[in-house]
Amino acid sequence: MIVYWKKVKGHSKQPGPDKDLNDQTDALAKAGALHGELWSPPTNPPTLNVAAITRSKHTQPTTMPTTQPLTLAPQISTNDIADMQASDSIKTILHHLSDPSNNPITPDELAAAPSLKRLYHLTHMLRVINNILFYAPDDLTAPRLVVPHCLRGVKLMYAHDAPCAGHHGTRATYETLKQVAYWPGMQQDVAEYVKGCLVCCQFQPSNPNHRAPLQRRGVTFPWSDLQIDWVGPLPRSTRGKTYFLTVVCQFTKWVECLPAPNDTAQTTAYLLLNHIFSRFGLPLRVNSDRGTHFTAEIMQQIWKLLGVQAQLHISHHPISSGQVERTNRTVVSMLRKYVSANQKDWDVKLPLVLMAIRATPQESTGVPPFELMTGRQMTLPLHLLYQPGDSNLVTAYTTHQYLDELHRHLRT
Repeated sequence: MIVYWKKVKGHSKQPGPDKDLNDQTDALAKAGALHGELWSPPTNPPTLNVAAITRSKHTQPTTMPTTQPLTLAPQISTNDIADMQASDSIKTILHHLSDPSNNPITPDELAAAPSLKRLYHLTHMLRVINNILFYAPDDLTAPRLVVPHCLRGVKLMYAHDAPCAGHHGTRATYETLKQVAYWPGMQQDVAEYVKGCLVCCQFQPSNPNHRAPLQRRGVTFPWSDLQIDWVGPLPRSTRGKTYFLTVVCQFTKWVECLPAPNDTAQTTAYLLLNHIFSRFGLPLRVNSDRGTHFTAEIMQQIWKLLGVQAQLHISHHPISSGQVERTNRTVVSMLRKYVSANQKDWDVKLPLVLMAIRATPQESTGVPPFELMTGRQMTLPLHLLYQPGDSNLVTAYTTHQYLDELHRHLRT
């Protein structure tokens, strides 16, 4: 697995102002730790408050945080959404669509508010449902909520910072957010939010400038071709795991990562039989490197017994396993953003990382792996933040209706 790192200027050995200031800061921190006074936490710690400002105002003096703590409700009611839109500039469009003759929008109002002007040009795609403004670009997609200013930060947090969101990049975060939300300039706001994420700045590896073009593969079907690889050794978790086996379906891009205490051939056979083949069926081909855990006699006997063709990649050439190697890099990079300081809970956080990967559209297919496997989008906390009152009726299916709809969806 290849991980690309970009060194911080202050941590380099090259002389300069960045290194001088960094050395001075380190010296002051060490002096404070050696000669400073010990600090003991208070018995009743105060409630944490949040003071948020935009990047354009970060250089201006800011006021102290208010004494009222910031609380995030797990779900927002329809009345709350209506009140938020009524107190936002969206109300102008809302009143205009409700009664165009009595609530016209003047050119001066459009010139004074660029976001209002953009919404006005999309009035043919806007719908008012239960006094709430929605964006519906066509009749085939579900209406998306037009998010007021006060709710946009919460939406961005759920789409990017949540454990099941995975701290993805700009494109993946925007694709996730646009499933349920819309506002003028949303893509630009997502790009600025991701660029200013401190966690991503610390742990997101830089992408190489050169990329080989993607190659087309032959026609296959889900779980017909797999790529497998071991990752480790990692810090020993509290459950005694130090490795995990990565399995990638080359058709759907579905990812499975199975923690294990070792990476022997016996463990490989056990995990594949009990956690992969028993759930998804036998593949036609399994691609792997030439590690001893894949070339041992027990693995050869399993392939012969099951009738699965094992394909070994070129030695010392990780590009041969490009798909699983790239998946390993993504999983490790996302785990770094959520594990604790001692890194002993990585196997606990791993399922949420996999959830984020499965719900994110893949660049090669343009479709999330979960949707390719199930025929529907994965329900995330972002979707549950606000649900229209009739959402349960819209998605109600019998077993046969759902199966027919899934077959029709896959054929198209």
